[in-house]
Amino acid sequence: MRFCDKLPNLRKEKNLSQEQLADRLDVSRQAVSKWESGASYPDMDKFLQMCKILDCTLNDIMDDGAFGEEVPQPKKNTGIEVYVKSFLEYITRVYNMWCSFNFKTKLKCLFEILFMAAVCSLTAFLIYRGLDDLTLAVLDPLYHIKAVRFLLYFLEKIYLITLTALAVLSWFHLFKIRYLDYYVTVTDPSAQKSETEEPLDDVKLYEGSVKNAKIIIRDPKHSSPVFFNFLGKIALFFIKMFVAMILALTAFAFLAAAVAAGISAFNMVYSSVFFWMFATCVGASGICFCFIWLCYNFIFSLPQKFKALLIVFSAALALTGICGGLTTAKLFSFARSEAVIPSVSEEIVLENTDENFELISYSGPVSYIVDKNLNNKVVLDVSRPEYESLDVEDIGGGRYAVYTNEDALKIYHLVLEDLRNGSLRSYYGGTESVKINVKVSEETYRAIMEAHSEDNEDENY
Repeated sequence: MRFCDKLPNLRKEKNLSQEQLADRLDVSRQAVSKWESGASYPDMDKFLQMCKILDCTLNDIMDDGAFGEEVPQPKKNTGIEVYVKSFLEYITRVYNMWCSFNFKTKLKCLFEILFMAAVCSLTAFLIYRGLDDLTLAVLDPLYHIKAVRFLLYFLEKIYLITLTALAVLSWFHLFKIRYLDYYVTVTDPSAQKSETEEPLDDVKLYEGSVKNAKIIIRDPKHSSPVFFNFLGKIALFFIKMFVAMILALTAFAFLAAAVAAGISAFNMVYSSVFFWMFATCVGASGICFCFIWLCYNFIFSLPQKFKALLIVFSAALALTGICGGLTTAKLFSFARSEAVIPSVSEEIVLENTDENFELISYSGPVSYIVDKNLNNKVVLDVSRPEYESLDVEDIGGGRYAVYTNEDALKIYHLVLEDLRNGSLRSYYGGTESVKINVKVSEETYRAIMEAHSEDNEDENY
């Protein structure tokens, strides 16, 4: 320990205030305050006097290692008992500080605590809603995929836990720097009344009163309680988990841009647009690489090389912007083809259906056709573009959901062929490009119509 850390402890053991010790040493109280803050150092005569007053040796009061001896380094205990002990000490300090307040100060403190809690909670809630809505907007086109729905649920919980931990930690920290960093109670049995020592010149003092006690400012070199570090580690862990998810998504985007660059390079011989697409993809890969570099260094607590990162990011951003603009201009110069994407028809048979049958379509309009030859089964006649496939899912209670999935490989070949020919067409026909005719029995059709009538009555009501 240093002298500035030892002196307050030795002084408090003798129940001496800074002013009392200063009187015995024949110095000003400000001089003692500067010694304890580490701003200045006493001469040897004052050291000898303090040894007599505080009943200690020079080795007890001077910096460890001042006489050339080896100072044993204490082993750090990182067990859970350290955090428990630190938390209990924190509670004790809060209790002692609270007891030292008068009624008016207690009301002020309580109001400020509630206000800080409200601000932290509201801020965390707004950030949570913003992140949740943004994630849902980005992944909404893929919501019908189970893996995407699970990812949305997982991200929602991560957002909630991370922001809750940050809100609680922020509230604790604001309370600490607003109150605990300024208050410490020193018992002095010889004191006849409550005294308040003056702080250092540039520090504001907050006063309190308690019998036979005085409120003095904390040592500005104070350290945070261990359990605060523990809460910080928890919050940092969840933040790093969130950054790791961003890293994974960015890595996926980097691979996609690299693959697109490879495909563009392979097709440069067919059209100049592929050259500009290649340069755009290289720039996009550079931007993704910068984010990967930044996230990786943050997760593993490595030093950031911001200057090099800024240079690479600026060059990649310029390359992406310029070449992306040239790519767009080239695509606008292509001829617009009126060719229609071929459609295919298929028949899907649903066995063992009952009168509670209901079809929920996320793909296109549904038309019902009564077929008296059908009993307990339903036939779906589907007309769809050749690059799409239709999935029917049994969601229980006699209800079925219909989803359309695009075949990315077929679309890729179709777009690539058009680019080679210098033309473009509409590649998305919308929900109207898929038509579903549902053949049901007469009993099932009546049940469907009755259910629709009841729904309409409920809506009108």
